[in-house]
Amino acid sequence: MIGRPDRCGGYITAALLSVLATVVVAGLLTTARLRDGDLERRSATREALAQAKRALLAYAASGPHPPGVLLGSLPCPDLRNDGYAPGVCAEAVRRLGRLPWRTLGLPDLRDADGERLWYAVSGRFVETLAQSPCPLPGSAACLNSDTPGAITVRESQAAGLATGSNAAIAVVLSPGAALTRQGAASPQDRGCRRGLAADAQCLGSGICSGANLLVAGRPDYQQTARCDPANYLDVVGPPVLNVAGNPGAQEDNVGFQDFSATDGLLLGPVLDANRVPVLNDTGLLVERGDLFPPLERRVGADVLRCLVRYGAANGGHYPWTAAPDSYDPTVGPTPMVPGNSFGRVPDESTLAGLAAQGMSSTWPGGCPLAGSPVWWTHWRELVFFATAPAFAPGGPAVDCSAGCFRVGWPTAPASSRLVVLVAGGALPGTPTPQLHRSNATPTNYLEGSDLSGAPYFITARASSTFNDVVLAH
Repeated sequence: MIGRPDRCGGYITAALLSVLATVVVAGLLTTARLRDGDLERRSATREALAQAKRALLAYAASGPHPPGVLLGSLPCPDLRNDGYAPGVCAEAVRRLGRLPWRTLGLPDLRDADGERLWYAVSGRFVETLAQSPCPLPGSAACLNSDTPGAITVRESQAAGLATGSNAAIAVVLSPGAALTRQGAASPQDRGCRRGLAADAQCLGSGICSGANLLVAGRPDYQQTARCDPANYLDVVGPPVLNVAGNPGAQEDNVGFQDFSATDGLLLGPVLDANRVPVLNDTGLLVERGDLFPPLERRVGADVLRCLVRYGAANGGHYPWTAAPDSYDPTVGPTPMVPGNSFGRVPDESTLAGLAAQGMSSTWPGGCPLAGSPVWWTHWRELVFFATAPAFAPGGPAVDCSAGCFRVGWPTAPASSRLVVLVAGGALPGTPTPQLHRSNATPTNYLEGSDLSGAPYFITARASSTFNDVVLAH
């Protein structure tokens, strides 16, 4: 007999060895296929989340926003499963729902389990139709680069502790497959049941019925199972997992409170002691570093376009600036200062002083600042501009032979007649920390040579010591 002796003195035949090898190889191939399939599923979910995040950022920077809604606002969640954002969602309970994919101009995004994405948005950024002016720098009513995110988001850890909190502006969520929520008696119901009866509208169209009313603290149409977040989003707590800063409590993704260190959102997966999923919500955060750089460029571009149009209508001359340290909306309009060629943007009402020099006393048509729109009251604190001497009121306004600005590096061509600067969020790491902007001192806003309106303006990647946005014409 061909083979080799085993421990019991018998022989393992070549045929048996071949069978064993086949079984091992098949097992390895099956494991590899399962692993590859899992990777593909996770990749599909990640791509859907990333596409949703990109759409939200584009919407915040460019709209289409309803009239009167602030630049930087994010849409309300979809509460009816129809893909559209309702017009008003100021109440906290209405700031969690499905991603409004139709409003965002997206396809019907799904995660790897075939579920539509969910979405949470913090109160300062949600789209409401009754926006008010920013009354004072740093006010809770303001939406600009200094506005913080508000949703505490934690990642689950293998040690059973939710850690690594982030203050997010918004979160896009994949609900994953239905499971039994911790402490529940039955699995999540994702059908069209409404109370003890079927929801006929939901059965026909998938859209939950019900009025836009709060019933027992929840929107009425969430009483249809398909629109109830408790049937999609999960809850976890002891003994499976403890939330850092809130031991003994649960973290329930069905709700959250702004600026709460203990009531936010938890991203999984989280498994119990038997390796059974008890929370399978995953997600992607929209953070300040995602949202504000494109918004700052948008604001700077709008101001630059306004000034360029003004110059084109006034023989190449631009207005005098306001003083660089003159911002105080509590005492009235920010005045233009004759002779100032570096500072903040003056209020439109103060341009009347240019009429004596034959220049316009209002912003031109199509200028985003015309009429002092509400959104501008939220950003004007952060915006400066500089005009080269030849293009200031009374200058020759011919070319840059009399001296223009260098932009980007000290040896750049002196070819820019007009520069707009938008201050990024307050920096803690500059020589003078910018964390308190209650006064209008430029050092609390701009960095380096951008502070002086000198012939050289910096353009560089944002860092812990520099985050100005500089645009030139």
